Amino acid sequence: MNNRSKGIIVFMLLGTLVVLSIYFGTTWLDGIKRTKSSDSGGASHTVHWAGDSYAGYAFIKSTEMRKRLARKGIVLNFSDDGGAYADRLKKLNESEYDFIVLPISSYIEHGYRHKYPGVITGAISESRGADAILAFKDFPFTKVNDLNDSEIKIVVTPDSPSEDLVNLTITNFDLDELQGRQDWLIEASGSEAVYKQAKADQNDPSKAKHIYPMWEPDVSNAIDNLGMKKIWGSDNFRNYIIDVFVFNRKYVNNKEEEVGEILRTYFEVVDYYMARKEEMFDELRSVTGAKRTMVPSFIDNIKWYNLQENAHLMFGIQTVSSAGSYADEGLVKTIYAWNDVNRLMKKDFEVDNPYEILNKTFIERLVSTAVTPVGTTPENVRNFEALSKEQWEKLQESGTMRVENITFQSGIGRLDNDGEVTVDNVAQKLIHNYPDYRVLVAGHTGYGDPEANLILSQERADIVRQQLIAVYNIDEDRILAKGFGAERPPRRKNGESERAYRLRMQRVEFILLQ
Repeated sequence: MNNRSKGIIVFMLLGTLVVLSIYFGTTWLDGIKRTKSSDSGGASHTVHWAGDSYAGYAFIKSTEMRKRLARKGIVLNFSDDGGAYADRLKKLNESEYDFIVLPISSYIEHGYRHKYPGVITGAISESRGADAILAFKDFPFTKVNDLNDSEIKIVVTPDSPSEDLVNLTITNFDLDELQGRQDWLIEASGSEAVYKQAKADQNDPSKAKHIYPMWEPDVSNAIDNLGMKKIWGSDNFRNYIIDVFVFNRKYVNNKEEEVGEILRTYFEVVDYYMARKEEMFDELRSVTGAKRTMVPSFIDNIKWYNLQENAHLMFGIQTVSSAGSYADEGLVKTIYAWNDVNRLMKKDFEVDNPYEILNKTFIERLVSTAVTPVGTTPENVRNFEALSKEQWEKLQESGTMRVENITFQSGIGRLDNDGEVTVDNVAQKLIHNYPDYRVLVAGHTGYGDPEANLILSQERADIVRQQLIAVYNIDEDRILAKGFGAERPPRRKNGESERAYRLRMQRVEFILLQ
């Protein structure tokens, strides 16, 4: 190539650069002019986030949220991945998403593979009936321990809140016929697929012992259209299935102001809709595409957390409007509770230090700068009235909790160190996860003199009850202690030796009653 040709090429390249500079410069200047001459609060900044169709995310997707952020120059770009949590975390890790929303249990599981690339900055909502295990009408069920049956098959979506519901039920109630096995699992790809399978199975006698975990709106559809019954669900416990904001760590470091503005706006929008129930109703119907008749069940089955509740109940931040009451680190307790479930289910992931995946800074700032009282007063702890012996006997048993062996100091009526640790674990569950149940503390012994065993079992049940009241401030009218001696031996587990069985007879059980 001669010098003349080279010169022509260089000239053409320079000309192209000039044209492009003029075009993009003009476009940039036009953008500035548009911003200055409009109600937008500044240059538009697009924030990429991901979730799915779960109704709990409705306020983030709402018209009011988009409108308020647009005024501040922030545009939300939403990706619906249909519940593909592994892919959601992968893209958060690769900074394709600035933030994601998902159940805290799913972040614990899928975030582990990427060394937790984001921080939890707030709680969005809690499922309180939106996730449920359903069965056909003739399925025999009176209490959750009835699920401890080797013949049961479970049609469930893997790596979903439905599987989480199954796992925590197995571990919290010691369903040993299901724990450690997977032959009960029938995989489905989403709640709608579970519903369709139930519809196909409804007239098949061979599927009589199949159960079907689903989430809304399929729960309501299954009850209304297939005549199914709900046997256990997220309304039977608390503080497990909580959905959270998870912001990419790099985004938090580089765009701190935008993170704060998104969260501030979200909590303003929550308050806005909570104060306007009709508008909230219409927005939920619009965002979810659900039938009008189903929207009330969304409202009943989902608990949305406002700013005040995030501060006081989730991050342990004391506020002016919550002064005088205990501020609870609910998210930390929920993470530890899922660690327990995952460990018992032999999962290979665990959060060693919950504080490394939490960031309460934004909630602290928002609460401290709030001009008016933030949101509503946190939920009150239930006050249990005293019951007579006859009233206790009329209560229905919901389930017997899983408990490791509670040990006592030899020769004296006191728990030993291991026994105190075990009772501590039970107390945390009763307070944090099962706060609405009365509890029968049932003492049992091995074989021997019936009268002596009855006295011993009552003494030990009384000791445990007193520990729960004195140390953990659990309402004394909530707990009844009763000794049974050797009258109610446990079911013998498959392959259990005689020695192991006899040792397990000497136990204290915690039976949830309603």
